[in-house]
Amino acid sequence: KAGAEPFQFLGYTFGTQYVYDGRSYLGPTPSAKSVQKYRDTIREMTDCSQTLKSAEVLATQLNRVTRGFWQYFGLGRFAKLRTDLDDYLWWRVAGWSERKHGWRGNRLRMRDIKKQLAWGRSIPALSMSAQNAVSSVQ
Repeated sequence: KAGAEPFQFLGYTFGTQYVYDGRSYLGPTPSAKSVQKYRDTIREMTDCSQTLKSAEVLATQLNRVTRGFWQYFGLGRFAKLRTDLDDYLWWRVAGWSERKHGWRGNRLRMRDIKKQLAWGRSIPALSMSAQNAVSSVQ
């Protein structure tokens, strides 16, 4: 039976996926190794040694990495993974902002960074609107 044993190919894990009504199909999801590599990249970009960067530079770099990841892994259904990675990215940027500006200036700066990243808590909307938002800020 096809899909009984999951296999990995080109950064995807192909295996049995389920539709909301319970039907199954053979479908792709990003492999655990690919997701971990994305998280490691975000962690390096928002590390405490990176606080000399301006918010605009960080937003541009994060947009490039995030757009690339989701354009490559845009095939398939994985809303929970998108939400988890979006939350991870958001908290890493919040931590970066707090380390850079301290707690007092963090709330206002996070509002500005959120506008520059142009994501209303939704990574799928990041793909096209982020590039336009970052270019309009600069």
